[in-house]
Amino acid sequence: MPSIPFLDIHVSHTCNFQCQSCAHFSGGSRGLVDLNDAEAWMNAWRNRLQPGVFGLLGGEPTLHPQLIDFILLVIGVGASVVSKMILLQGTQRTQR
Repeated sequence: MPSIPFLDIHVSHTCNFQCQSCAHFSGGSRGLVDLNDAEAWMNAWRNRLQPGVFGLLGGEPTLHPQLIDFILLVIGVGASVVSKMILLQGTQRTQR
């Protein structure tokens, strides 16, 4: 099975910022990735590739209401994944 250093999926195109230079093309974009679609994509590579790191990206992944389900999906599908990563902005916090 071929090994690759990284494999990422964008779980959210929605972002709480609108950076014009966004490397993830999320500045002003909206939309969420369907969990069933993501599962189909992951099943397509699960027996064909061995990613060293599997990343959940966005926009801002924490804006997806099913983020925990995505994490569980990666854990279930990614038996061959060495490391998991969620790339966040670090700006989401609870208002007090």
